[in-house]
Amino acid sequence: MRKRIVSLTIMAIAALCIDAPLNARAADKNLVQNGGFDDGLNGWFHVYDWQGQSFYFGNHSRVAVLPNVRSRRGVLQLSVEPQGIADNQGVKVDSFAIPHDFDYTYRLKLRARGEGPGLMVRIEGYGWLPGVRPNEQPTLRDLRRCYRSRPMVFSRGAVAQGPASISSSWKEGELRYPGKPVEEMRKLQKKSYLKTRFIVVHIVGIAGSAGKIHIDDVQMTRKRK
Repeated sequence: MRKRIVSLTIMAIAALCIDAPLNARAADKNLVQNGGFDDGLNGWFHVYDWQGQSFYFGNHSRVAVLPNVRSRRGVLQLSVEPQGIADNQGVKVDSFAIPHDFDYTYRLKLRARGEGPGLMVRIEGYGWLPGVRPNEQPTLRDLRRCYRSRPMVFSRGAVAQGPASISSSWKEGELRYPGKPVEEMRKLQKKSYLKTRFIVVHIVGIAGSAGKIHIDDVQMTRKRK
C-alpha cells in the first residue's frame, strides 16, 4: 500500500511539472497571426478598397515586408511619403480580427524604428456591422469599430496623446487593453467597450516628416482577470 501511495505521489508531481510549462506557453501564445512578418503580409490587412476608405485606396502600394532591416529579418515597412500622406491619412495596416474575451486583459508589444514619420499604434475593438451575418473569419468589411485603446508609448512613464516620435534605433513599445477596469469607465465608454466582439492591432505611420517606419515582433498575449 505504501509503495502505491509513493507511486501516485510521484505521478502527481510529474503531472504538475509537465502541466506548468504547457500553461505558461498557453499564456504566452501570440494572438497576432504572423506578428514577426516571416510570412510576408499574411495575417494583415493592407488593401482598403471598399466604400468609406477612399483615402486609403493607394495604401497597399506603400506597404511592404523587407528581408532585412538593421540586423532584423522580415520587417514591415510603411513608406509614409510624400509629405502630403504624412500630413493627412498616413499609411496603415490592421491585424486580422482576434476574438475578444471579456474575462481577459490583453498586452501588446512591438519594436519600431523610424526615419521621420510619427507612429500611432492602438488596439481597437470591433462589433458586427449591421446586416452582416456573424462568421468565424470576419474581415474589416464585416465589422464596425466600437472602442479603441490609448496610443502605444515607446518610453517609460510617457503618456501618449497622439502619434509617437520614433527614433532611428529600434525601440520597444507596449500597451494594455482595456486601459482601465470596466467599473472605472465612463458610462458611454463602457457601453462601447461591451459591444466588442473582436480586437484588431491598428498600426499607422502618420504626422512628422515624410519617410519610412519599420515594425517587427508584434506580439499580443492575454491574462485572465
